[in-house]
Amino acid sequence: MKKVEDGQTTVYLGNSYEKNVTANTVTTYYYAGPQRVAQRQATVVSYSVGDNLGSTSLTTDANGAEVGRQKYFPFGAPRIQTGTLKWVLS
Repeated sequence: MKKVEDGQTTVYLGNSYEKNVTANTVTTYYYAGPQRVAQRQATVVSYSVGDNLGSTSLTTDANGAEVGRQKYFPFGAPRIQTGTLKWVLS
């Protein structure tokens, strides 16, 4: 699948691989069953921690340091976001 948005062209292969053709970046996503648990962009790995409903609520770097946090309103609308959390409603 291909998406063009805001001048950026992104190509997707399933839900595990995306390439931003414009920026020439590749992101690979890793899963434990249906839950996305990690992503790699170049040599940078980050990990996703889910809340009790399975939504991403915390992202950490490879050392376990928090890089982003997300909280939600009922029915999933983002309420609070801190840091650089790429994963929303995984």
